Amino acid sequence: MKPHPLFPFIQLVRRYDHEPDLATRTDHVVGPDDWLAFYPDGTALALGSFPSEQHALEGSARDLFEERLDLVELHIAKAKECLDVDLLIRLVEGRARAEARKAARQEFSTAVIAAGDALGYAADTLKRFRHPG
Repeated sequence: MKPHPLFPFIQLVRRYDHEPDLATRTDHVVGPDDWLAFYPDGTALALGSFPSEQHALEGSARDLFEERLDLVELHIAKAKECLDVDLLIRLVEGRARAEARKAARQEFSTAVIAAGDALGYAADTLKRFRHPG
């Protein structure tokens, strides 16, 4: 395993290194360059494996801010304690970007639904634009 270069509490590992028996199994196809990412509590990312190390780096960072804000808050507190200003800045900026994306999706969803209502479009057609959060 190796730490994520920006968020060292995320561990990255090549899938074959983590599960060596995959090379001989026929019931589970995994590419030789597939990667996994793990959070400090040992849970793997919900996305499963990534097709390359670069995808694992990007996907784990995206997943961190979109799905695991509990870890973001925990590590913001730890970074403050340890005076790790670089990590603190990356976490706070990432959280702010994630919150802005969520707000923008919600605003877009609200605007589409309102426009549909104003124009008399079928609500069922526009429901697919409704943001779940």
